[in-house]
Amino acid sequence: MLKIKVKDTGYGIKPEDINKLFTMFGSLEETRAVNKKGIGLGLTICKELLEYLSPGNKIKVKSIYKQGSSFSFCVPLANNNDDDSISEILDTLGSPTTHK
Repeated sequence: MLKIKVKDTGYGIKPEDINKLFTMFGSLEETRAVNKKGIGLGLTICKELLEYLSPGNKIKVKSIYKQGSSFSFCVPLANNNDDDSISEILDTLGSPTTHK
């Protein structure tokens, strides 16, 4: 399995708002002024793609309001012992970047 995790130190999300992230055109009132161009499709598309590629798999969300959030998921690999496959995936994704 390849685990992918994205973490930020942004606004964080209230527990009651987390499910809104995964609905079509879902957006959070508190961050609407910050993310003016977002229309609420990104995480919905990610969720659907992940479930298509790995049925039953879910995006996990951990968030502390006003401190930040992390999103993670696992992708099954064809052969967990194949280091070349992992290298190819990482090369395709590019090098990790940090945004603040």
